[in-house]
Amino acid sequence: MMEANEETKSMKIWDLSADRQLQLINGAPTSTLALSSDRRFVATSKPEERTVRIWDLASGKEKHTLPDGIGGSAGLTFSPDGETVVSANYDNDIRVWKTQSGELVKKVEDMTGAMFASAFSPDGKQLVMAGLDETVYVWDAKTFALTRKLKGHGETIASMAISPDGRTLVTGGFDVITVKNPVKLSVWDLASGKIVKSISAPHRVARVAFSPDGKWVAFLTGDAEISLVQVN
Repeated sequence: MMEANEETKSMKIWDLSADRQLQLINGAPTSTLALSSDRRFVATSKPEERTVRIWDLASGKEKHTLPDGIGGSAGLTFSPDGETVVSANYDNDIRVWKTQSGELVKKVEDMTGAMFASAFSPDGKQLVMAGLDETVYVWDAKTFALTRKLKGHGETIASMAISPDGRTLVTGGFDVITVKNPVKLSVWDLASGKIVKSISAPHRVARVAFSPDGKWVAFLTGDAEISLVQVN
């Protein structure tokens, strides 16, 4: 687990099973965070810096400072193998870097709006993103060719998660006029690209996460309340 403190500009990495702190990283931006699945790296970003930083968890030291776009990163995600990190940017661009070398391997510049949510499929073959234009984009994660566009959520999308078996996508919305308006979660069958269930949420859905068995989804709304719903 990662615990970020904006006031002290620090991150604490915890082992929840042992209830102990693994690492303290000082000087790290804490606005946007992502942890690699192998627990080796953390990616951080802050809007005014226009950079993405990669941190080595073992040493607690910064590994790379990567130039990003205007407004910084709206969302960060690592590939399942931890080899690449993706930044969805407020300047409507998407950037993909090699985690170890910091090499920029792809920049997607033809988006129609900022992407706020992103996730790799568990097998690492697909990269899924969504955001301001209410559309879910699916890319081939090797070639970064756009393979599908999914429509139907009907709101700007702020968060997403893919089930452990890779079959189900959940997207969480928000109202661009005010974060206090009711929104929804959409449950998608990824194979067909169809919405199979819609769930009401009281406010902006900031985070979404599946249970390990893929049957339940926990989501965090703008009023700092965590809800649990069954989706499968």
